[in-house]
Amino acid sequence: MPTVLFDVAKKAGVSISTASLALRGMPKVSDKTRQKVWQAARDLSFAINASARTLASGRSDVLAVAVHELSYLGNPYIGGIIGGVAEVSDKNGFSLMFARSSHSGTEEPEYLRITREGRVDGTIFIDQDMSIRKLQEYANVNVPSVLVDRDIPGNKFPVIRIDYRKAVAEATSYLISLGHRRIAVVTPNVKMFEYEQKFAGYKEALAECGLEYDCNLLKSGDEPTFGEQRLKAIVEDLTNMSEHPTAYLCLQDIRTMPLCEILRMHDFRIPEDISVVGFESGRVEDSGLFSIGVIKVPVREAGMRACQLLMDLFSGHTATKKVVLDAVFEPRNSCRPPAGE
Repeated sequence: MPTVLFDVAKKAGVSISTASLALRGMPKVSDKTRQKVWQAARDLSFAINASARTLASGRSDVLAVAVHELSYLGNPYIGGIIGGVAEVSDKNGFSLMFARSSHSGTEEPEYLRITREGRVDGTIFIDQDMSIRKLQEYANVNVPSVLVDRDIPGNKFPVIRIDYRKAVAEATSYLISLGHRRIAVVTPNVKMFEYEQKFAGYKEALAECGLEYDCNLLKSGDEPTFGEQRLKAIVEDLTNMSEHPTAYLCLQDIRTMPLCEILRMHDFRIPEDISVVGFESGRVEDSGLFSIGVIKVPVREAGMRACQLLMDLFSGHTATKKVVLDAVFEPRNSCRPPAGE
């Protein structure tokens, strides 16, 4: 079996994190500890079995971007974050490696395998689906890491978060100010951290405006990437209500335009008959959301800030524990008072 960073750390009597820092020549490690780690690496022929380049330069020059499934990389939200990560990593001489943070059965997650093999210097987690227990388990791997758009109790990772709650509350309050009292919410899954925060903003705005929350106006796809058929069924259910909604709030970027198309299929004109607010994680010219009211998410900035936090960790600086970025609500042309008012 090839020697991995775990073996080097064990032989030297240090943590994986300390072994990694020592092999990269980081100033946080004493000369005595560094010599002990390098001796352990030589004794175990780590340079041959793992990466001669890593030992020669003191680092792998590779960052891991851990996502739940690699198929998620096509999502504009994740793609936008990765674009920001790549911009900063390129400037600092790092390459990116994408790895699954999920696993099935007894299979070891790909992320754990590549970190144990010492193939990456640090990790950026972009995983809305991962359980808190699993995140806490990964925190013990001791590879410098940054968490994007999640927060966990007793978290050891620096965190980059987007304030969805405030932006959704602002959008909901704006619709209420136009006269809307029945505002439907379309969301993949309110149990995921991101959508939990968005939904909390919606309920907060209702309460502040003296409106009761109607659970019948919440429609969930119950999965991260629910399909068009489920979206059609959601609109059908809402349209057939005795008092159907006069406005829709779509909490997922990739469902905003399909929702508008389905509403038009039901002969609703936007905004004459129905108002719509959605999310936008990509560029306007890519999303088609030229006139739809949206909450713009600073995904590229989130990626850049996440990568910069890793660079701070590598340099031995004390990294900021939490950075919160604002999402911005833009009403545009899809929001009007309810028809007849």
